[in-house]
Amino acid sequence: MSRSWVLLFVAFTLPSTSAWSVTLVEEGKAQCVIVVPLEEQTLLDAAEDLRYHLQKMSGASVPITHDPTKVKGVGIYIDTKPNNVHVPGRVFDRSVLWPDGYVIEVIQFDGKTGVFLSSPVAEGVRNAIYGLLEDHLGCRWFTVGSIGEQIPRRRTVTLDIPGNRVIAKPTFEKRGPWYNGNANRYLTREEIAETIERVGRVRLCIRVDNLVTADQLAVTLNGKPLTVELRAVS
Repeated sequence: MSRSWVLLFVAFTLPSTSAWSVTLVEEGKAQCVIVVPLEEQTLLDAAEDLRYHLQKMSGASVPITHDPTKVKGVGIYIDTKPNNVHVPGRVFDRSVLWPDGYVIEVIQFDGKTGVFLSSPVAEGVRNAIYGLLEDHLGCRWFTVGSIGEQIPRRRTVTLDIPGNRVIAKPTFEKRGPWYNGNANRYLTREEIAETIERVGRVRLCIRVDNLVTADQLAVTLNGKPLTVELRAVS
């Protein structure tokens, strides 16, 4: 069974400002906090996945909070921010990032440093999380499941964003897997769950009904219900 995956993102960097090197983990100890709103399950799941990758990368247990005011060290702000901080990426015109592009910014404020992941849509914010992991921290997902993960091991994890801002948008709106001979019909429920998980990680955008049937959506991964919120494309 052959599988083909296509994904093209165009990234723009703004070189007007020298980049700040941000230390997320130092010698196996977390120097950052992941901040994510409670309202969006898609982002909560992706935040947990970000923590998983950072822990597997460095051994550090990175805390997650839902309150932007309770951050010690570097904050990784997922679709949120402290009230007194201006984050340009949060007010970008949606057409600049259409359909599910994103902005990653490093901003210093009140003696602190924050990494801000922003997009007008939840799918774009999720893409920013995996763009951070793949394009800037070296993670790869070559196939479904843990066998396909490539997570670089290092005790100290630093982040360098050129110009302190990256704007990324996909070249194509619809991006998804193709299964030779409609082979997805023969996937087990666990394989379906792992496939949907990888779809999010590699920043695809598909019609869910092209991948699974309605009764297959109630799948679990590692004993947990799997949330599927992929935007349908007409």
